[in-house]
Amino acid sequence: MLDMAVQMFEADVAQARTLLPEHVARLRKSNTHVKTVGTLQNEQVPGGHIVAIEYTEDCAGHPKGINTVLRGFARNGATQLKIDLWISTGMADAKVMAKTMIDRFQKLNFTPLINGK
Repeated sequence: MLDMAVQMFEADVAQARTLLPEHVARLRKSNTHVKTVGTLQNEQVPGGHIVAIEYTEDCAGHPKGINTVLRGFARNGATQLKIDLWISTGMADAKVMAKTMIDRFQKLNFTPLINGK
């Protein structure tokens, strides 16, 4: 079971590396307000992995705006956490949020949750 969980985790990270740039490229093609797209950030973090792209847009609702699309992954044994974050802030802030979620996930005691106590 654990081997399968590890394989699924690694496949999810690899898929995010491929699909996230494609997602943002489609967004840019369909939305003339998207002005720039940064490079894919692929980072191993304590307890997990983060894949993210930052882009800028300029529209009435978000003039000179910065956005980040982020996928985060963590695994604790066979239990996995997947983060799908699309937020109107820069890469640094989005990564701090994701790293906090991953850190808390790693510290979570699952036993009382599983046993209903």
